[in-house]
Amino acid sequence: MMFTLITRATVVCDTCGNQHTDEVDGPPQSSEQILRAVTLVNGWQQRPNGLLWCSNCVAQALCGTYGHDWCQWISCRCKGNKPKHTVAEDGACGSDHRYCRRGLHYEARPRMLAEVA
Repeated sequence: MMFTLITRATVVCDTCGNQHTDEVDGPPQSSEQILRAVTLVNGWQQRPNGLLWCSNCVAQALCGTYGHDWCQWISCRCKGNKPKHTVAEDGACGSDHRYCRRGLHYEARPRMLAEVA
C-alpha cells in the first residue's frame, strides 16, 4: 500500500486577520520552511519585526508609502449596461477606469476623448 503525506498550513495576517491555507508538498518540514513556502508564493511577507502580513496589507503599505501604481485609463466596454454608467453619443459606454497594479484600488471617470501627448 502506498500513501502520501500532505502538510496543510494556515497562516494568519498579524495586521488584518486574513487567513490563507495551502498544501506544502514533500516530507514534513520545519515551521520556518513551511511559513516561507506558503507566504512567499502568495505575496505575503514576514516583516523585519517578525509580524506576518498578507498580500493585501503589503500592497496597502506600498501604496501608502509610494503612491498607487496606476495602469493607463481604459475605456469601459459595457455600452451603458452597468449601473451608473451612461451611453455616449457613439453608443459606447461613457466611462473610463483604471486599476492600481497592486490590486486594491480602482478609479472611474467620465470617458475622455483620446488624450493628446
